[in-house]
Amino acid sequence: MNVQVETKPNCTATLHVELPSNRVEKEWTTVAKEFQRFAKIPGYRPGKAPQTIVDTRFAKEIKEELTKKLVQEVLREAIREKNLRVLNISDVSHVVLGDDKSLSFSATVVTSPEFEIPDYSKINVEIAKKTVSSEDIDKTLENLREQYADFQDVEGRDVQWDDFIV
Repeated sequence: MNVQVETKPNCTATLHVELPSNRVEKEWTTVAKEFQRFAKIPGYRPGKAPQTIVDTRFAKEIKEELTKKLVQEVLREAIREKNLRVLNISDVSHVVLGDDKSLSFSATVVTSPEFEIPDYSKINVEIAKKTVSSEDIDKTLENLREQYADFQDVEGRDVQWDDFIV
């Protein structure tokens, strides 16, 4: 796999990726076998059609599935290989699957900005001390009681303030 990184301003980069034909052929075989398993071709039971017929009949669909699968896999590998900190893949273009079964494409990615952190170890931070009074505790407990209270039917008296009625 050949990967070239072209760094651009505003935290973007363009990756130009070329994949050798042996890997593309291997993936083509895998994808074509999946198509063969589910292909419904007149005269053959599902999954029993010859691979050559499946390859010619579904060539366009196999090619689309293959490029989608390979672009995703190879792009992840290229990002890992070049140690890029990618935030977003903004564009994948110029995807070419050659007659010799080689694949090439370009991808524009948004990378995280690079900067140096200044020395922060000597910054003094003061933490305000908060005292908790018994009134604060009582208010918090009362709030918890109200949140987890169960509603019960009350009979034999009139409606009072803070009652829930239906």
